[in-house]
Amino acid sequence: MTITRAMTAAMTLAMALVPAAALAATPIKGFVSSRVFANYAGFDAMDSTGAQWLSAPTALGVSRAVSAGPGGQVYAYHGVAADFGANAGQVSIAAGWDFDAPPGPLVTEAEVGGFPDWSYTFQAQGDGVLRLTYEFGVTGLPTGFGGFNIGWTGAGGGESLLLSQSNGVFERQITAGEVYLVTISTVADVFGTGFDYTAVMNGEFGYSITEQIGGGGGGVPEPGAWALMILGFGAAGAALRRRRPAAA
Repeated sequence: MTITRAMTAAMTLAMALVPAAALAATPIKGFVSSRVFANYAGFDAMDSTGAQWLSAPTALGVSRAVSAGPGGQVYAYHGVAADFGANAGQVSIAAGWDFDAPPGPLVTEAEVGGFPDWSYTFQAQGDGVLRLTYEFGVTGLPTGFGGFNIGWTGAGGGESLLLSQSNGVFERQITAGEVYLVTISTVADVFGTGFDYTAVMNGEFGYSITEQIGGGGGGVPEPGAWALMILGFGAAGAALRRRRPAAA
């Protein structure tokens, strides 16, 4: 029992010395939108929609699809599904088109997204980091797909994610008390004649907002804290050595 109590005390001390993650963000607003446009030989079709929450994060999803032309020669679609949390969440975006235009001079066009597909507004409760991971790709002919744009109102600004940057991490510092807006927008617009193909771009994103209590440097103890932790484990080891003769 002495050994158990000593080890428990040492572990409790070690855990207490590692700064715990605080509530990093106060949610203000979440928003998703879908917009599609299609054109075939002067026949236009367009549709859009959006959804939002205020103060209380919740899951949101929207999608739109249109077709243009007397025979539906151009079909465009776009969908966004988002799981919002105050400090972490996920976003899935699909954008694509289906062309069935005969050879010839008749113009075809499709555009999807363009507005922020997803946005999150929050107030930082402490100094920390916003991390947005991303992975995306195109199935089919990539013509017209430009990737995604990340918008950021804080220091460092946003970033354009080209198809060659199909996965990675967008990271920005946050400052206590400041209000931030982060957005994701689809870049997809194709224009030409005689198109006959189908293609889709899918993107997966995950965000996290973290801070540390008392400037703990990402949960890594300071040298003094390490020393105390070592003393704690040393005390447990000493108790174990004193126990061995009794066990024998």
